[in-house]
Amino acid sequence: MLAPLALALAACAAAEPAVQQEHGPASLEAIGQASGKTAGQLGFAEAQTILRNRSDALQAQKSEAEYRRQTAISDKDLSHPKISFISSMIWGRKEIDLGNLDLGDRISAAADKFPALSNYLDSLGAAARKELTSQSIPLRHTFDLDGPRVALAGTWVLFAGGRIDAKQRASEAAAREASDDYAHKAIQLDAELARKYFMLQLARSVTGLREEALEDEERELRRARGFENAGTISRLERMSVEVNRDKAKRELIMAKTDERVAEASLLRLLRLESVSGLSTPLFVLPNGIGSLKEWQDRALASSPVLAAYGAKREQAEQLVRAAKGAFLPTVSTFGQKNLVKHYLTVMEPNWIAGVSLNLTLFDNKNRRADLSAARAKLAEATSGRLEVENQLKTGVETAWLRTNEYRDQYQLTSSTVRLAEENLRMRESAFANGLSTANEVWDARTKLTGAQIEQKVAAYRFVVAWSELNAATGSMKPFIDSLSEPGRITVR
Repeated sequence: MLAPLALALAACAAAEPAVQQEHGPASLEAIGQASGKTAGQLGFAEAQTILRNRSDALQAQKSEAEYRRQTAISDKDLSHPKISFISSMIWGRKEIDLGNLDLGDRISAAADKFPALSNYLDSLGAAARKELTSQSIPLRHTFDLDGPRVALAGTWVLFAGGRIDAKQRASEAAAREASDDYAHKAIQLDAELARKYFMLQLARSVTGLREEALEDEERELRRARGFENAGTISRLERMSVEVNRDKAKRELIMAKTDERVAEASLLRLLRLESVSGLSTPLFVLPNGIGSLKEWQDRALASSPVLAAYGAKREQAEQLVRAAKGAFLPTVSTFGQKNLVKHYLTVMEPNWIAGVSLNLTLFDNKNRRADLSAARAKLAEATSGRLEVENQLKTGVETAWLRTNEYRDQYQLTSSTVRLAEENLRMRESAFANGLSTANEVWDARTKLTGAQIEQKVAAYRFVVAWSELNAATGSMKPFIDSLSEPGRITVR
């Protein structure tokens, strides 16, 4: 009878994440007052808000998504020109030595062309002419490079073989993938919250049933003692009732332990110290939830897992495109304008501009191997998406079948509960009239408690399967809406 509850508690305990200390535990009273709700009463929607604000795993995924988004924004400017302000202080010398300029050869060549010059040279004395034609001029100069340099320089890549555009699109796809991963993580946490939140509801409900059973056994023991004193029943009969009371005590102790385990699991998930009440009860939706094909189509259309794999495939496609672009040339323009001209040498321009083409003939990387690796990554992403799609369909089908199964189980246990109630009423009446034994009454009460627990467990399993079905499709909105649906069956 307690096996379903014990298994569910064990599953929750196994799935419990390690507690992080970055967020200190907070009292639910403070959260309740801040939200305007009764202190200590925690609804599922409020628990969902707390979890999303406090989950370290979700915050880490959120930071990753923001990192990818900002990287994509940064990469958008890769296609724009780059302009730099350059300022420097230079010390140096530059010497130019062009040898000597021989005036004799130059004058003789000029005299042959110009008769007037030849007549002038003839009019000079021999000594003066020799002195003039033997002169040479040294062609040497030293440039002083000392001084500041201030310039504006710019480059603009006009064509890079598609590598810049591939980088930009890959960054955008990576940002979408991180965003989809964040959405998937949030949905997973919502499903985990549903398991633990309603497990605590179930455990507290079972504890209430055990308390009622113990009260009934205490009352029966008092009646049995009165009957024993009156001589209506034997001492052995009274002792049997006392044994049954002790069994009820042991079962209550086990139920309270299960409740503490479930409460600790929920509190650690939410980073809370305590919670006095849960305001969202277990429930069952009595009507149909739609066809399996509708849910599978919804999952294929909106699942963040599939969307993330689509983004992975886009990144792989751009990786192939960039690998192909490595074989193409890079064409860019460049320019520079010196703003301070006073210290410029004759070799330094006031401004310069041009166009460059860079074609790598031999690279220290194997570009063909890079292209093959990129194509393998694309094949991996394509196959991975198909596998996830198949797994998603299977998960939706399983959750859909379980949801319908547990709804039917809950509805079919109603007759068992009614029969057990009637059986207990008749046994108690017969025991009061001496027509039934204490063990028969205890057995009837045990069957009623078992039937009630079985019905509550079926409701819990329905809620968990229903949350997993919604999580598989990528949206928890139908689940959240069903928490307040007028036609739902609440289970207290």
